[in-house]
Formats: sequence, C-alpha cells, structure tokens
Amino acid sequence: MKRVGKIICGAALSLAAVLATGCSGKDKTGSAAGSDGKKKPVITLQVYDQLANYSGEQVGWFGQIMLEKFNVKLNIIPESGNTYTTRMENKNLGDIVIWGDDSDQYHGAIKEGLLFDWDEEDLLKDYGPYISNHMKAALDKNRRISGDGKLYGFGFDVALSAKDRQSFMYTWDLRFDLYEQLGKPEIKNYDDLFNVLKKMKEICPKDDNGKDTYAVSLFPDWDGNMVMFVKSMATAYCGWDEFGFGHYDPQTGTYHPCLEKDSPYLQALKFLNRLYQA
Repeated sequence: MKRVGKIICGAALSLAAVLATGCSGKDKTGSAAGSDGKKKPVITLQVYDQLANYSGEQVGWFGQIMLEKFNVKLNIIPESGNTYTTRMENKNLGDIVIWGDDSDQYHGAIKEGLLFDWDEEDLLKDYGPYISNHMKAALDKNRRISGDGKLYGFGFDVALSAKDRQSFMYTWDLRFDLYEQLGKPEIKNYDDLFNVLKKMKEICPKDDNGKDTYAVSLFPDWDGNMVMFVKSMATAYCGWDEFGFGHYDPQTGTYHPCLEKDSPYLQALKFLNRLYQA
C-alpha cells in the first residue's frame, strides 16, 4: 500500500505542518548573483544545534530563502554522544550555536572564549535592531547569567511585553501554497484534515529533490509515556495537555487515560494510522 506524502512534517517542539521541500522546481546553484550581476561564492555557516534531530544541509523553503536572499547555506550539526566535548577541545563550536539550556555547557563555552559578544562592534544594533529595541528583557537576562556582563545571545520564546500570552506549543499548520491551490477548504476535524492532506499529496507528489512527499513525518526521539506526535496531535486538536498516561481537561477536571475508549490519544492514533494506510 502506498503512503500519503510528507505534507505535514513534525518540527521540533511543534506539529509544524510544513513540507520540508517545496514544489517550485527552481534551480539551486552553488552561487548567487550580486548587485553587479556576477555570481558570488555561497557562504556555508556551521550550526551546532543541541536540539536538532537532523544532520546536514538545511533544505526546503527556509534553505531556499537563506540562499536566495542572503547567499548563505546552513549546515546543521546535532548533538550526539561527545559532540560538545569534541568541539570544545577543537575550540570551534560553530558559527551559530543553539543550546539546550544555559547551564554548565553554556558557561563552559564562555569561559573558553568560544562565544562572540553581540555588543562588540555594535553587531546587534547594526544587524539586529528589532531584537535590540524590542527584546531588552531577554537580552538583559543573558547579560546577567553570562558571568562577565557580556551578551552572547538570548533565550527562546521571547515576548515583547509582560502582557503577551505564550504561543501554543502544538498547532495544526499547513503549507499555505498547497492549501490555497485547493481553495482553502474548512478543516473542522480529523476527517477534513485527512481529505486535505490526501489532495495535497495529489498536487505535490514529489519534493524539489524528486523524492516522495509524506503527509506526516514522525521520529521516536521524544517518545515517553506516550508517542510524542500522537499525544501532541491530540493536544492540538482538543486543547488538553498530557498528564501521566493520558490527557487532562482543565475545564471539567476530567482525566482521559490514553487507552480509554475514543480517548483523544486513540483518536489521533487512528488518524495517523489512516494516513499510513491511504
């Protein structure tokens, strides 16, 4: 049996439903044109990401934007085994570092002088004015924890004010270009979502590299009491977060074990299995 394509891809910490590579068919070269019309060598930045579950060149729509707009490619280096120790010994963490937290390893990199001070030469003011002007609390927090008063980055999930509400952790997101081609049909339940994904597969069966597309891409790295993507799919649908081996409805105080008949978890599991069999 064939599988419905990878139209929804599981993104880190969310059910970001974005196709890893689009169907634009645009030519991708190793250089980009400058203002004088001449092609300039592409710059490849090494991104050491402790939260990544992918290794290699950043592809897809984001990789394409980085290449076309900034003449930059990103090479993702995930944390695995002794990656941190090895890169510390080589005195080279990478051009961009994404930390899992701001504890011992982060402070170790500061002590060894392996992180760049964003305030040096007005780097942040010149190239990140929006961050500098609107995320002052997050930047000040980094200066406080760094130990030397310098700025080396900032934490994730930054709000512009204390009144802003945190964005949802899990959401149903679709590739808008394909969704628009289908006439933007209303999606009210799993059946509607299934039908939309199936039609997306029909109009975009291959990615830019000629590989099959899939409605959902799962990985087991974050599985715990329940399968991460199953319980997250249910959370995004019903609005109830996980608790133990099930979901908890805070409005009624009702707990729904994952194996309860027609539980949010089993509904999401049946939906994903239906996609697999399509």
